[in-house]
Amino acid sequence: GFIMCVIIGWCTSLLLIQMWVMALPLRVLLFQFADVEEVEQLLILQTKPLQNQTAGFRTDGEIPWNQIDNRVQPSHVVDVDEGSVHIAIVPRHKPLTFIIRQLAAINTAHSSPVIQLLEMSGHVGDIQVTINADASFDVAKWMSSPALCGCAAGIVFEYSHPPTRNTRKHFAIAVTVPHLLYFVAACDATAGEVVVNQIYGFL
Repeated sequence: GFIMCVIIGWCTSLLLIQMWVMALPLRVLLFQFADVEEVEQLLILQTKPLQNQTAGFRTDGEIPWNQIDNRVQPSHVVDVDEGSVHIAIVPRHKPLTFIIRQLAAINTAHSSPVIQLLEMSGHVGDIQVTINADASFDVAKWMSSPALCGCAAGIVFEYSHPPTRNTRKHFAIAVTVPHLLYFVAACDATAGEVVVNQIYGFL
């Protein structure tokens, strides 16, 4: 039995090593000509025109994509009764998280939101956002506080992160796409008590 397992293990290992070696040329080409971050997400946003140009936001409601992130690919802008609808192609994962935080910051700089996220790749339902909070911070209470009044968001689960286990708590939050900018702005307004880690895929 033991000898048989050893033989099968060696044969399987040799086969897998052979497949790995055969795949090397393709892997080299992929890493040379493709960016692993170029998995894209389609954002549809609506902006409102302003009376005065403030916080880098133009009076015509144009989003300053080149100031936010040069990886954003603006696609179309359609004028509507109350502003403009923008379609933009953005990278996923960490770059997406950074871009969403920049858009939320533009809203925070004004007395009322000037950018509304309508859809994300045709999706308007829940998206998963991971956050971390001070160990003494009551996230559940904060989620039901006036700071998030009207925001469709809820805790999915809490999880452990060993390097910060004693100082920070980690949560996965479900947030509807239209409320994503509002939720991220609320996190940033806590002055570090709640920090957005990353915006992930749909639930």
